[in-house]
Amino acid sequence: MHEMVFHSRQRWWHRNPDRKPYAVRLVRGDHQNYFYPDFVACLSHVPGDTPGVRLIETKENVKDAARKARRTPKGYGKVLFLTKDQSTLKVINDDGSLGMAVDWDDLSPIREWLRTTKPAG
Repeated sequence: MHEMVFHSRQRWWHRNPDRKPYAVRLVRGDHQNYFYPDFVACLSHVPGDTPGVRLIETKENVKDAARKARRTPKGYGKVLFLTKDQSTLKVINDDGSLGMAVDWDDLSPIREWLRTTKPAG
């Protein structure tokens, strides 16, 4: 996934494996089963901000992303769902539609999305 989305403000990131006892798992929004977001990243949303842990999920099926997005985990904030649309990486909106494109030369819109969707507190 192109080096990771947040290089300048990220502290660390890890691939989150499926079904391991140490992996981050979330209850799906459409039923009580779990899903394991692809990446766990610790980053600052703005300079000087206390770093926080965020979750990123890559999907081919935007309908599945919309179902998973129905529930926001309190400790992590909204999960960032991304999908490849031809040669462009795009954010998947809560309704399953495609949102903004990831511009590798200007990641500020992605950082702003993460800032506005971070956990309260």
